[in-house]
Amino acid sequence: MKTELKFTLFRAAALAALLAVAWMLSGCVSVYGHAAGKAWGHPYLATRLAAAYAPQAPLIYAELPFEFVGDTVFLPLDLIVMPFVEDFN
Repeated sequence: MKTELKFTLFRAAALAALLAVAWMLSGCVSVYGHAAGKAWGHPYLATRLAAAYAPQAPLIYAELPFEFVGDTVFLPLDLIVMPFVEDFN
């Protein structure tokens, strides 16, 4: 029984890691910015950037919903870090 549980947990962790890497490689600015440490404490920064640059590159309109979802996932952490943004720079 314990072996089956370990195997199931390992498979779940491997799938989560694979999905996280795939999401990071997809070009999502929100994920990349937070991974690089530049976007912490700036709620919806990637969504605002994508909306600002969409008129110059219309393909960004397709990326806009993904940026919104990514920024929404990071929103609680951004709000916690926001008072300390100056300490990161």
